[in-house]
Amino acid sequence: MWDSVLFEYTGYGNTPFNDADWATISKNATILIDRYASKITAAEAKSTDPAEWAEESYKISEDLVYAEIKEQGTIPQDYIDKARPIAERQLVLAGMRLANLLSTFKLGAAKQAAFLQ
Repeated sequence: MWDSVLFEYTGYGNTPFNDADWATISKNATILIDRYASKITAAEAKSTDPAEWAEESYKISEDLVYAEIKEQGTIPQDYIDKARPIAERQLVLAGMRLANLLSTFKLGAAKQAAFLQ
């Protein structure tokens, strides 16, 4: 379920991505950002501590994933409906954190522009 959220938006793409692939990825990223970015606090987005991220993920898994799913059981639709927004929000949060982490690198303007190409 959790990994399938990625594939819902990207499919099983082939690399390197072509212009159409990048356009689709950008469109889907924009949809998710518009839906969830305003629900993410600045403190959450600025966290660059992987141990903190792991603790958050563990809490989600403890509270939702393993609390409601039985081994070898069928995943009920109500679980999917509840889990999907959480997984999508975590994708947006991960992107925001990655952007913040990358911004801490001292690349200089020229290297930063080249990196973002």
